[in-house]
Amino acid sequence: MWLILLTKVFTIQIMDTQELSEILIKTFERKMPIPSERGNFFDRNGKQLTQNITYCSFAVHPSQVKSPNDLSKVFAKHFNKPASSYLQKIKSKKNFIYLERHVPSEGCKDLMDLDFEGLVIENSTNRFYPYGESMASLIGFVDKDNVGLCGLEEHYGHYLVGEDGSKLTARDGKKRNRFISDDNAIEPSDGTNIHLSIDIDLQVILFDEIKLAVEKTKAKKGMAILMSPITGEILSAVNYPSFDPNSGRVQNSQSLIMAPFSASFEPGSTFKVVGASAVLEKKMLKPEDIINCEHGEYRFPHHTVHDWKAFDNLTFANVIANSSNIGVVKATSKIQDIDLYDATLAFGFGEATGITYPGEASGSLKNYTEWSMISRDQISIGYEVAVTALQLSMAYGAIANGGYLMQPMLVNYLETSTGYRRQVDKPNVIRQVASPKTIETLKDMLRTAVISGTGKNADVPNMGISGKTGTAKKLTDGEYTNNYITSFISFYPFEQPEYVLAIIIDDPHGSNRTGGTVAAPIARNIYNRMYNLYQPSKLVNNHNDVVQVSHDTEYRLPTVSNDQLLSSSMLVSKVQNSTIDKTPNFIGKSLRSALQTSSRLGINPEIHGKGRVYRQSPRKGSKLSANDKIILYLDTK
Repeated sequence: MWLILLTKVFTIQIMDTQELSEILIKTFERKMPIPSERGNFFDRNGKQLTQNITYCSFAVHPSQVKSPNDLSKVFAKHFNKPASSYLQKIKSKKNFIYLERHVPSEGCKDLMDLDFEGLVIENSTNRFYPYGESMASLIGFVDKDNVGLCGLEEHYGHYLVGEDGSKLTARDGKKRNRFISDDNAIEPSDGTNIHLSIDIDLQVILFDEIKLAVEKTKAKKGMAILMSPITGEILSAVNYPSFDPNSGRVQNSQSLIMAPFSASFEPGSTFKVVGASAVLEKKMLKPEDIINCEHGEYRFPHHTVHDWKAFDNLTFANVIANSSNIGVVKATSKIQDIDLYDATLAFGFGEATGITYPGEASGSLKNYTEWSMISRDQISIGYEVAVTALQLSMAYGAIANGGYLMQPMLVNYLETSTGYRRQVDKPNVIRQVASPKTIETLKDMLRTAVISGTGKNADVPNMGISGKTGTAKKLTDGEYTNNYITSFISFYPFEQPEYVLAIIIDDPHGSNRTGGTVAAPIARNIYNRMYNLYQPSKLVNNHNDVVQVSHDTEYRLPTVSNDQLLSSSMLVSKVQNSTIDKTPNFIGKSLRSALQTSSRLGINPEIHGKGRVYRQSPRKGSKLSANDKIILYLDTK
């Protein structure tokens, strides 16, 4: 017998050591995951917009608990509850039962090291959104497994998710987990943090005012954008109705959509600056020219146009300030369809802005070759074209900054758990929309619209707010109804605009439902609160290489090479007037390429035709003085 036992021991200890060790490890050792932390969102000033809250849950396997009275007393003391309530659970005939669930980790540190047989401690992490509804549509939310379901949480989910670590534990003979050693532990790698251009203080202001206005007017929804015209940074973008991302419930699926970026609509009178720009650029009218507005009703060749108020003779500037449909249609009748079409494209309508956000809408704009007899008239007053609040904001930003359409910025940079930063959005000039003279004239018109026109309800003494109201009938089942989309797009301050603010209220109710009576007062309230929060020069973090826009500033596009804009890191900046000794060669260039070259050199050429340049005056290489005019002739052949 002893010989048999010795032989068996020898076999176990020497012959089958590796095989039995593997069985032992598989039976008693466990690789326990160390969860990583999901990356968080931060605003432009470093304020945290999301948080990861760790919770603990305590449960028991009742049949395995050897000291139920002691365990009950510990929990009763910690949670200030009767010990009998815990004892009753511990003596339950169930296989598994919770004693406490979802306790914040800060409130259960003393319980984490408890060593009772049968006690199970579970850890979980829940996403928390400290700013609730105000940021819900923009950031989105996650499910119970911390997977992003919409918004930026979904779009940047692959960056936000970290990589879990692990550690080895062993179960002793009493089935208790014991930590083995730090040597085999793999530390978790937390997710990437995302820093936005949003200012959360301004975000809360805009959300409060939009929510109040929607509820007061019983409107269908409201939205607003606040952005910097100099850099294109989105400082605030709000949507209402919204939802509480901490509740886990969404009552209205429409609130999941970031309407300022994804909802398109006919803008109405806020679009009149596009037609005005085209007329001024073609030098068909001056601001002081008189237009007969026909006392509120006028029969054009193919349709009749009405005004919201009976006007007679108005200057072109006051046509825009007082939002006369008849005056605008008469003004734009002096230009060709292609002129209005080109101006619309120049301001960025009909194409997506390229914002780093999922589901952006591009709006709609028919090619001018498909326009009907009345399309030019309709488009000039903001119908037969669909836009987004973001597109309107960027277009008015181009007027505010001196004539340059910027690409919107929303995500400033990503920051890994090791501290490495990668810039995402950069200030980027897309194109020059009009000449500096045209832009300055438009700015004056928009200031007049607030001082004495339809936007006067937005005026705040000594603040220099400029803007344009809009009241557009909604199209339902192919018919225009008596429901309206009211809007007010503005910038501030007039002399050196630092902010563009777009307000859109969809289908307000009440006796007076115009942009001037509904949307303009919201802008006034927001500007007042902004001013009280910050002084104007401190609202946006200044960039050292940005020169603020002034009333007499000359501008140019960033340096171009091989007909491509090299503007990914450039801001709109002031430059001295350049002098050119010889006329450059434009022959063979496309219109876009020719305009890029001329803008870089500070030239404003006169354009005839479309296609490519086949003739120019003066000829290339000719001496060019400051007052000489360059004329380019284009053809599609």
